[in-house]
Amino acid sequence: MEDEGTNARADESFATNLFACRASPSFFPSGQRWAKAESKAFRPMTSDMVASLTNELTVGDVERDPAWIDDSTILVTSNVGKAIMTASTARRFAMRYNRFRFRWKRPLRREPLSKVLRLVYDEDANPELFGYFVAGAPARVLDNMNGNVGWGVANGSSCKYLSLAWGDEDMRRQVEALIQCARQIKEDVVDLP
Repeated sequence: MEDEGTNARADESFATNLFACRASPSFFPSGQRWAKAESKAFRPMTSDMVASLTNELTVGDVERDPAWIDDSTILVTSNVGKAIMTASTARRFAMRYNRFRFRWKRPLRREPLSKVLRLVYDEDANPELFGYFVAGAPARVLDNMNGNVGWGVANGSSCKYLSLAWGDEDMRRQVEALIQCARQIKEDVVDLP
């Protein structure tokens, strides 16, 4: 049986954190120079606010709900960390929902010798050199170049992957053949050219 004092402290902590979050500014000053009113109104996030918004993920959390990642935002500190999480979550999502995972090699600035390509394009060693698509998987818009900013679709917006399309009919046929081959050999990964 839980201690009433513990529950009261938890409720008090929650109320404090909720108040701290509600007291956050309704705007965030932008640019290099802030007006006096902006500087006066701005309050940085406190460690209590961060603690109220973040939870450390445990093995038990994952075991209880394998789909936890579908609606979670995960903060990482490096592009390699992001690439590892992307590869792992794409793989798990495809397995959980029995969907193909499309994978492609990101282009390099300079093309290395063909003998070196196999070493460079090693998914375990260099996960950041690969891109992924799984139909229905959650994602984030990564730029403002899509022409939909006026519709509210901007950098950081949540979205779900819907489909892949090619303007080149030969490429479309080639991908369809790769999908058919993957079905025949019961492979869940389709490596795009």
